[in-house]
Amino acid sequence: MRLMDRDILYDCLVDTKYASSAYHIAVLEAANEPVRNLLKRHHDDEMLASKMIFDTLHQRGWYPVEATSPARQQTAQPGPTWGPGFTPSPPEVRPEEPRW
Repeated sequence: MRLMDRDILYDCLVDTKYASSAYHIAVLEAANEPVRNLLKRHHDDEMLASKMIFDTLHQRGWYPVEATSPARQQTAQPGPTWGPGFTPSPPEVRPEEPRW
């Protein structure tokens, strides 16, 4: 079976999204500044690759997205937990996890 360009690009997009998510978590958990900076650069590279792949898919009509109308943007409301008087819950206490 021959893969079509659309399938290959879509698979690449999924992979870059996954890698970006993994780098994001690694950046947040890095305990060493040089390592954190390296992970940030890798994360940024994945984000750029993801954007380029998305743009290609979108330009070819293979990844349609619905444009939001200006009227809908103005009527968008924040979720009820983010309105005035929002009080965040205390963080969940978990056992210490290994650091990178």
